Amino acid sequence: MRRRQALSLSALLLAGPLLGQTAPGSTDQPAAPSDDLKRMRSLLEQMQTNLVYLPSGYSAMKHQFELEIDMWRMLLERMERAVPPAKAG
Repeated sequence: MRRRQALSLSALLLAGPLLGQTAPGSTDQPAAPSDDLKRMRSLLEQMQTNLVYLPSGYSAMKHQFELEIDMWRMLLERMERAVPPAKAG
């Protein structure tokens, strides 16, 4: 049951900002991959910051959050390597 709560909470933490905001004046045009990666990096940093505020000591829920942060960090680093750098000018 705790695992389900932890997964639900982490999904909410990740999806909440993405679902609740739209770019001002946006059309149906998708954002550039580099913009998406910047946003994902920001969300990952928020997750890491939020982890600090959990009670100290070991708990299964805290460990699950640590694992999810590690998984998202690895995935994001892989995606950043796959996207070519933005061209200047």
